Amino acid sequence: MATAGHCDNDNYQRNPTARILFKSERNKGSYDVQWGAQRRGGVIFSQSNEIIVDGAKLAISEEASLADMTPGTTVCKFGVTTGRTCGSIKDAEFAASWNGEAGTYVQVVSLDGTVMNRGGDSGGPVYAGSTAYGLVHGRGKDGSPWENELFFMPIERMSALGVTTLTKPFQLDSVPDVSGTGASVTAAMNFSGYPRFPVYINLEIVTCPAGWICRNGRAKVETNVPSPITFTWGCTPSKPGEPQVSKARTSLEDASGLVTQAIESTITCTAPASPGT
Repeated sequence: MATAGHCDNDNYQRNPTARILFKSERNKGSYDVQWGAQRRGGVIFSQSNEIIVDGAKLAISEEASLADMTPGTTVCKFGVTTGRTCGSIKDAEFAASWNGEAGTYVQVVSLDGTVMNRGGDSGGPVYAGSTAYGLVHGRGKDGSPWENELFFMPIERMSALGVTTLTKPFQLDSVPDVSGTGASVTAAMNFSGYPRFPVYINLEIVTCPAGWICRNGRAKVETNVPSPITFTWGCTPSKPGEPQVSKARTSLEDASGLVTQAIESTITCTAPASPGT
């Protein structure tokens, strides 16, 4: 979870509630950001590419660069205090001093003259459609020309902490058909997104060759590994050189309970030919 660096370092997630373990921050000049991870123990909540706006989930699939933040671009923000407000980018590099260091922030003016944000909105998401633009930094001081305007930190600056925006849901992309000769065949499950490990492989048998013993199964992958996840399919002995085809339906489930769609694939096993045949 990411929020403003000037916010308290002892944070928690709402709905559902989970304590957040502070990891690192940058809080001066052009940076006002911190991030934390869910503490170990208790219920593990899902990591998704969604933000909550007015009680509804909004999927985030892209991240805007500073170059995308041209004057006139309409963006919205959601904050705990003022909720959802929208405005137009006026200056992508508004000069400001933050915690004794010169920096720049993106300036947004209201579309209807209302206040864009107040205390408590800091760290809220700034977005347009399904694109992440940044995190709320704050507003101008009371009595200043900018008191009703929004200033936010571009989302790309989170990379200074070694983190980026989640822009993909956890999903199973493909399970290619496989074939092999011998006692086993290795199958691969190509996934995208950022599952919480351990991840479970759920295997449901669709068809099984006559005379074979095929069972549904569930296997646990403990270590955080990149795509693909692999598993070994055991081949029941059959007549040498005679292919046997099984069909299975596979899905993945992460530690937070997110379950991908199931994909069917075939596994073809062929017993080695006997010597001399």
